[in-house]
Amino acid sequence: AEIVVSLIDKNQRAFSQSEFMAAARRTIPVRPDATVTVEEIQAVSGGGRAAAPVQLNLRGNDLEELGGVARAIAEEMRALPGFVDVDVSQRPGTPELNIDIDRARASDLGIAGSTIGATVRGLIAGTVVTQFESGADRYDVRVQLPPELRRDADVLNRAQLRTTSGHLVDVEAVANVREGVGASQIDRQARQRQVTILANLEDKALGDAVREVDRIVARSVPEHITTAYTGFAETLGESMSSMGFSLLLAIVCIYMLLASQFESLIQPITIMVSLPFSLIGAFGALLLADMRMSIFAMIGVIMLMGLVTKNAILLIDFTEQLRREGTEMRAALEEAGAVRLRPILMTTAAMVFGMIPVAIGHGDGGEIRAPMGVCVIGGLITSTVLTLVVVPVVYTLMDAVSRLARRLAPSQLAAEPAE
Repeated sequence: AEIVVSLIDKNQRAFSQSEFMAAARRTIPVRPDATVTVEEIQAVSGGGRAAAPVQLNLRGNDLEELGGVARAIAEEMRALPGFVDVDVSQRPGTPELNIDIDRARASDLGIAGSTIGATVRGLIAGTVVTQFESGADRYDVRVQLPPELRRDADVLNRAQLRTTSGHLVDVEAVANVREGVGASQIDRQARQRQVTILANLEDKALGDAVREVDRIVARSVPEHITTAYTGFAETLGESMSSMGFSLLLAIVCIYMLLASQFESLIQPITIMVSLPFSLIGAFGALLLADMRMSIFAMIGVIMLMGLVTKNAILLIDFTEQLRREGTEMRAALEEAGAVRLRPILMTTAAMVFGMIPVAIGHGDGGEIRAPMGVCVIGGLITSTVLTLVVVPVVYTLMDAVSRLARRLAPSQLAAEPAE
């Protein structure tokens, strides 16, 4: 069964969706004969266990071993804070009827295994013998044993089979029908049997949850069992790898662009010194706002790579202009700092105030985008303050390195003929 709860607008209630879900879990009583989960409805999948953030697949050849290991991991996850609605895809104990065929006896009588299976299946599942039409509708007429007899193994043992000679023999003459239990469904992936452990999260980041599950897997899963994450956990790993590559590519592109604009290989390094300062502010702002690293936060970090360099560009470009006019380096830095302070503060303030609505998270789903705004605001503030102090120092050091390199170059060229 499924109950769909539609919340009113968040401006008209004093609690968040996650708080309501936590309260629902505490309110619904625990039943030994039922598994109750409280989940967010996904826009695409429509909810269900497929939307669980943590999905760990165990793959191997022994289904019973997979189920035992999966249930042991699930018990450990239930004992950890933050894991809720922990479940295992395998459902043991499903009633079933097992048919053990005496193949030698069946071969002597000329009865194939498929004949035994078809006979028992016809008695239990039934056989469509005709169809009944009512107006535009058509209904199958199925002949099968009454419900009370379909659950009786003795009745099935007395069912009769026809041999190749035309005689009738009971099923129990060539097979034994007995009651048993088994899995209602056997999942497979990569040509192996698979059991999935699912869990929702409450006040726990997905990355932290994955690391805790990895520690459990390291000490609980035998080497011959393969493990793999699917769902959001798999998407998180892929997204973080892509974001890391995008961040590196952004830094390389920034350096190439600055090198072409300044016609120097050293000046871009001076300007890009401000990039680490933005990370300090971005992560610090997330910490102060009690927000976790997310995909939107990573997008904010990549945005910072292009935004924070503008302060250093304004400062260094004007300094270079003054030095070309004959101003001494120290005096050029002091004048550039004083003249460019106002435009630096104006552009920074414009971007900070522009990101405040995003950081507040106003509107439906705004809290998802809020970390991006917080990252940008924190990174801009710290990079602006530190850029005005550190970039001139780095510029001075780089200028000294450049002068030293120019002094050494002629002496080396002159020394080569003497050698």
